[in-house]
Amino acid sequence: MTLLRLAAPMALAAALAGCMHIEIDETPDAPAPAAVTFDGFAVVTAPPAAGSAQQASDAATARATWSAARIAKAAEDDAFDPWKAFDDVMGPTFTAENHPATKRLFDQMLAVAGPAIGATKARWQRARPFVADPAQRTCIAPTDALRASGSYPSGHAAMGWAWGLALAEIAPDKADALLARGFQYGESRVVCGVHWASDVAASRALGAATLARMHGDPGSRALFEAARAEIASH
Repeated sequence: MTLLRLAAPMALAAALAGCMHIEIDETPDAPAPAAVTFDGFAVVTAPPAAGSAQQASDAATARATWSAARIAKAAEDDAFDPWKAFDDVMGPTFTAENHPATKRLFDQMLAVAGPAIGATKARWQRARPFVADPAQRTCIAPTDALRASGSYPSGHAAMGWAWGLALAEIAPDKADALLARGFQYGESRVVCGVHWASDVAASRALGAATLARMHGDPGSRALFEAARAEIASH
């Protein structure tokens, strides 16, 4: 599967539902992952209201000054790709080709999280910082699809935190660095000017919920075990 750049919210949900194909040995000890889902609206509340103190705080954060190096990292983090996002911690051999079991785990994570991300984006359709304020600087050239997709929550931040949590679990010797990287990946959306700070904060709840639901499914748990064994063997 090719990892998707988050586009229009409903397109995201439809694409994730249609393109995910999880392959795993179907044995009594390793059942295939179920179609695991969760209600995103039970995890995140509505975004800050216009004129609220929280929205004012978001606007102030969006206008913050960042170093050139941090902006460059945020632009790099625009890639929706766990392998690129975490290779600084996991090493240069951390690729999908070298880690097929970990790729199956990532695929299942996206299949579980995608519908919740898409549904919540579609309901609230919050304007992104650069849409609400044309003077807002961005670290990338925004596309029409990005302009049209809702800002709340952030798919990048949700998955970045989920990837960090999962990797910390299967590579515990690197857990602190992986969690820090997952957090930074989400913060990059604020630095980039494409998400509000409250978008990113809410998204981490969706990322955590993704892992919670997967741990309740025997097939998904088997994916974690396979990935853990794979990481240990490298």
